[in-house]
Amino acid sequence: EIIDLNEETSKWYRIAYNYLNAAKSVYRSLEEIYNNAAQSSEIYGLVADIITKEYGKIDISMTPGRVKKFFASAITANGVVHYIPSLLNEMNTVYMINVPVGFSNNSVMEIISEGAIYRGLDVECYYCPMCPEQKIEHIIIPSLKIAFVTMNEYHDIEPWEISDLWENDQEIILVDMNDYMNSIYIEKNIELISSLREEFDILLNKTFNNLNKAKKTHMLVEDMYIPNMNFTEVGKLVENTIAEIV
Repeated sequence: EIIDLNEETSKWYRIAYNYLNAAKSVYRSLEEIYNNAAQSSEIYGLVADIITKEYGKIDISMTPGRVKKFFASAITANGVVHYIPSLLNEMNTVYMINVPVGFSNNSVMEIISEGAIYRGLDVECYYCPMCPEQKIEHIIIPSLKIAFVTMNEYHDIEPWEISDLWENDQEIILVDMNDYMNSIYIEKNIELISSLREEFDILLNKTFNNLNKAKKTHMLVEDMYIPNMNFTEVGKLVENTIAEIV
């Protein structure tokens, strides 16, 4: 029975990943539209102003900063789950960058990240679970206590969700990337955008549903294992293994 349940769990995972891949294809179509609408010169001017303001006075370093890569959100059986506010508690300055779903903010984030790295500053980059191979969603520069957070409807946060906002005079700077797009081009493609968004939401919800089926099936297997596990002996094995390593 355990073998049958494991095979069923694998089946639901395969179906979920197929839906996720289909959602990613739709996402790429949205990305193409927004890339065409983006007013690049204005966006790069915005980024240059941010870099100048926040660390432009820091000299280029012979020793580049280090990059640590993380995830702040995940696609799960419970939907898109994120822990963004927990990253921002100790930040002095938080840039909250609002983008439409599908807009690739990666070029902006890469310039911000590289600008810090070339100045010898360590950077934490948090990647998009939909496109983890290339898309940076959030950046934290710990030494400067500055954060850059990308927001959309799947990971939307409000300034008052950051606990230190009222306690430590935290500076919140709102940036809306919709202001840096060709509104005529967006209006021309509004029906296509709406259709693609609908398809994307449908496919993503089917992903969640099949991940949930996989989770429920997997829990049935765990329910069989748990009563037959000797956790005391497992704990001893862990302790002995750690002792051997140390």
